[in-house]
Amino acid sequence: MFYCFNFYVVSFLALREFSLSITMPFAESTVAFNNTMMMQTLPILIKENLKRRKEWDYDIFELEKLSNRRPLFYLGFDILVEFGILNLFKIEETILRNWLSTIESHYRVSNTYHNSTHAADVLQAAAYFCRSHCMEKCLDPTDFLALLIASICHDIDHPGRTNAFLCNVGHDLAVLYNDSAVLESHHSAHTFKVTCHTDQKNINIFQHLDADTFKSIRKSIISMILATDMTQHFEYYNKFLAVNLKSSSMEESENSSTTSIHVPISQENKTLVLRMAMKCADISNPSRAVPLARAWAHRIVLEYREQIAEEKSRDLPQSLPPFDDIPKSQVLFIHLFAKDLLTAYNEFLEFGHLTDQLNDTFNYWDSFDEENPYPHTMSLPTTSTVT
Repeated sequence: MFYCFNFYVVSFLALREFSLSITMPFAESTVAFNNTMMMQTLPILIKENLKRRKEWDYDIFELEKLSNRRPLFYLGFDILVEFGILNLFKIEETILRNWLSTIESHYRVSNTYHNSTHAADVLQAAAYFCRSHCMEKCLDPTDFLALLIASICHDIDHPGRTNAFLCNVGHDLAVLYNDSAVLESHHSAHTFKVTCHTDQKNINIFQHLDADTFKSIRKSIISMILATDMTQHFEYYNKFLAVNLKSSSMEESENSSTTSIHVPISQENKTLVLRMAMKCADISNPSRAVPLARAWAHRIVLEYREQIAEEKSRDLPQSLPPFDDIPKSQVLFIHLFAKDLLTAYNEFLEFGHLTDQLNDTFNYWDSFDEENPYPHTMSLPTTSTVT
């Protein structure tokens, strides 16, 4: 999966040629954020940390520590204000703060990986993608906010177990969603249940949107969260390649003609771009700096080992590999899933440095063998039962 595709645009040259005559909401983000009440009372160390949020190697673990495990609240507020949510959604600052606090409270702190820190990390990656010139050309402000909200909520109320586990135990969620995209369906449904269908009116960030706008944003958020289902990984990846290949053919045709071709991006391809951004942000850990990638690898292995321990204690089918060899598991994940997807999307974004970092991380994991063993060991966690 270590191939480099020469893809520059999506949807028939639309992302290179097509531009929107709009002012991006984050153009005045610094002023907007500095004028909020929250900024006035923000602890200095958190404020200093958030100044680095636009860097790809931003340290979300530092914010996790500084915020007493509330990184999603602080980073979420900062980024959503940057992208203009207060004006576009016509909501008060207190509504946004209440919503973020409520959403974060529905992430389980007992999960070592699928917790609010992971959601904040995915949000930071998605926002980084949104600042690319290509994304600015093909998406509008509400598209950006839909992506960022989907990133914030994409693993809400995650039980720390996989879809396969939930199906094997006949969990209520598996029964409800017919063993299909169980977690992803739950995350998207829970997002709107918590936001829109509670007695607390002071957390509904969508309350002032007109019916058509809300319907469109809701559809987009659900689509992106469902796209994180890894069983559909190759389907979305192949669709993206097909669109890019068509774009390459159109580019050749244009170069042989004296007439310029300007094709507006279709809604279908806009949806694909958003889904790919969500997917890439969700599995972006290996493309981070090695210390960050290593920390994430340890966290996911610990969570998976908990599931393995419960499966053994309950005499259930083992739905995960043992993860005895952390470097080998990371090499396999990058090889099978991360490398091609991130490479193709990063070339679309023209973010070559992300691909370079991914290669560095792969080489780091691949450097360990029997003669050069991985120096970090982790004990098997105590068995716990999912509820």
